[in-house]
Amino acid sequence: MDIDLIFFILFWTGIFALDLLTGYYLFFGIIQKKKGIAMNICLFLWISSSLFLMSEVSIRIKELLFQDILFLHSVSFYQDEEFGWKRKQIFGDLKTNKLKIFIVGDSFTAGAGVNEDSMYYHCFESEGAELFIYGGGGYGMTQEFLVIDRYFDQINLDIVMLQVSSNDFINNQWELESRSYFNNNQMVRPYWINGRIQYKFPRSFGGTRVFLSTYSRLGYRFFDSLELMTYSLAVWGILQSVESVIGEKGLDVAAFQKSVQVTDLLIKKIQDRVGDTPFIAFPTDTYEPYSSQFKRLFQENNIAFVAHIPESISREEAASGPMRLKDGAHWNEKAHALAGQILLKFLHSTVWPASSSGVKPKG
Repeated sequence: MDIDLIFFILFWTGIFALDLLTGYYLFFGIIQKKKGIAMNICLFLWISSSLFLMSEVSIRIKELLFQDILFLHSVSFYQDEEFGWKRKQIFGDLKTNKLKIFIVGDSFTAGAGVNEDSMYYHCFESEGAELFIYGGGGYGMTQEFLVIDRYFDQINLDIVMLQVSSNDFINNQWELESRSYFNNNQMVRPYWINGRIQYKFPRSFGGTRVFLSTYSRLGYRFFDSLELMTYSLAVWGILQSVESVIGEKGLDVAAFQKSVQVTDLLIKKIQDRVGDTPFIAFPTDTYEPYSSQFKRLFQENNIAFVAHIPESISREEAASGPMRLKDGAHWNEKAHALAGQILLKFLHSTVWPASSSGVKPKG
């Protein structure tokens, strides 16, 4: 039997038993004309459990009838046991003799809001490369390291490219993500904590919250509404998200210092994993103080970092119009095309000579 179904049955058997027992005690307490704290507590528990059961059953019946969601279905916060959650994976021919490029990144590489044909990396394909793409919306560098670690030997790669964003520093550290209302993915993810990978939900009392949201549709709706409310309060400036604190104090924020250290360690782990294979990184934005830390870390680790992509996109945007989607962050088709050409030019000037497409890279 599926473990989620077992926990589901145990959880709701317990709630149903509580409802029956408190109802039984109340019934005989009323007959015997009992009063006092015990009766008040019992009344409260009976009303609460009864409302909980009725609300839960109503939600499940409604979603079964109108959304075709199975009555016993549980929400999963563990979509992938290793990565936390799965996203776009496009792998080419493992047996090809072409140059094989592995690109790993977050929602920019997953293609948020853009058709697949317009993605930045397709210009490499037109030059004769075989592409292997893994883009996870909301991914941090711990997840990206795990992706590279899982597939590196399997693909026998020629070039590894890592796409990074400023919010990686938030997602790389549990304390920062748990204090964020803008870059909190509301999913259990791996974090590098105290020298090892730990899987945690990015909020305080995460285990309890995941349990209630997993096995109760009412619990899931409650916490989802709570997140929407706190996000709105943060947008209005009533609640302070950790990003504004970092923007004001930078490295004086202890948790941000720790995130920079963890990010440095993860860069080193990726570098060790790929060995002599050319390893190139590039950013999608220039938000500070994150951008300068990325530049410093990749430079200190002697890793090629194509830092000018977001600046080039901003200049083009000023000259010819919008280069980002309506969310103001993700690239549109024009930005993807420009980023692809910049990366292709960089590869041709370093590890992939234009005159020898389809062969092993130099260096």
